[in-house]
Amino acid sequence: MPRTRADNNTTECLPLHPQALRYFHDIEVKDISTSVTSVEKEFQETLDQIIDSSNRSVDIDKLVADLGDSYREFTKQKEKSETLSQKLTDLKREYKEESAKCEKVTFDTWKKYQSGELTAPNLLELYHERFAKGEEDPVATTTKKKSNFNVMLKLLPHLWKDPTAIIPDDIDTADTDDLQINGGNIELICPITVREFEHPMISKQCGHVFDKVGLTSYFGGRNESKNCPQGACSKMLMLKDFEPDPIMAFRCKIARVLRERKDTEPAGDELDVL
Repeated sequence: MPRTRADNNTTECLPLHPQALRYFHDIEVKDISTSVTSVEKEFQETLDQIIDSSNRSVDIDKLVADLGDSYREFTKQKEKSETLSQKLTDLKREYKEESAKCEKVTFDTWKKYQSGELTAPNLLELYHERFAKGEEDPVATTTKKKSNFNVMLKLLPHLWKDPTAIIPDDIDTADTDDLQINGGNIELICPITVREFEHPMISKQCGHVFDKVGLTSYFGGRNESKNCPQGACSKMLMLKDFEPDPIMAFRCKIARVLRERKDTEPAGDELDVL
C-alpha cells in the first residue's frame, strides 16, 4: 500500500524506538474497574432493599425483572469495555512484534525508510483493520465469569416463596422462564453449630457448606488437613479450601426477612375483630 508524505524529508512509519516505549505503553482503554465495583455494589444494595421492604403481596417478579434488565445492560457495557481492552492489548503486542523485526533506524536506513524501500508497521492502520470490522459479540471474546448477582436475581422470585428450595446447577445460564425448581429442601442449618448460617462457607472441593465459626472451631484455627465435617463425605479438607457462599447467605437473609414479616403480621382473630 503506497504511503504519502508531506515532504521528502519525512517518513510516515518507523520502527518503535526504545525511548518511545513509555508513551506506547500509555495507550490503553480507560480503566473503569473502580466504577464497575461501585455500580455492582449499588445493584446489590438495591436487591437488598427489595428484600427488606417487600412483603408477600408485592409483585416481586416485576421488581426483579426491572432490576434484571438494568443489570444485563450494565453487564453488556462492561463486557464491551473488557473486549475493547483485550483487543487493544493484542494489537499492541502484534505491533511491537512486527516493529521488532524491522531494521533499526540509522543514517543509512533513514533514506530507505524515507523512500519506502524499508517499511515499518503502521499502528493506525492496524487499529483500523482490527476495530473497523464492527463490534464482536463480547461473550465470544471474553471469558464469562459466573455472576452471583445474576444467580440471585433469578433465584429471588422462587426463594421468596421458599428459601429452602433446591435449584438446578445451571442456574447462571438457564433461561428464567424455563427454570425448573427441583423437589426437596436445602437445610439452612450448619451441621457443626446446629444453628442457622450467619457466615456460610462452601468447600471448593466437595461443595458442602458450614458456618465460619463452626469451621474455625472444627479445624482449631490450624491449617491442617481433616475429614470433611459432613457425614459420609470422604474428602480431606483444609481451612483454606473454603470460601464465602453468597447464595446460602442470600437464602438465609430471605428466610430471616420472611420470618420477621410473619412474626409482625396480625393474627387471624385480630383481623376478624378489626
